[in-house]
Amino acid sequence: MAVTWHVLGAGSLGSLWATRLARANLPVRLILRNADRLAA
Repeated sequence: MAVTWHVLGAGSLGSLWATRLARANLPVRLILRNADRLAA
């Protein structure tokens, strides 16, 4: 069972870490303050 990585914030560094983890075939979830930022 793989552990899901949670990345706080989807700015430059958060997106970088999430991308690298996803490319390594690891489950990753971005956590944002509000849903409006997710749509942007």
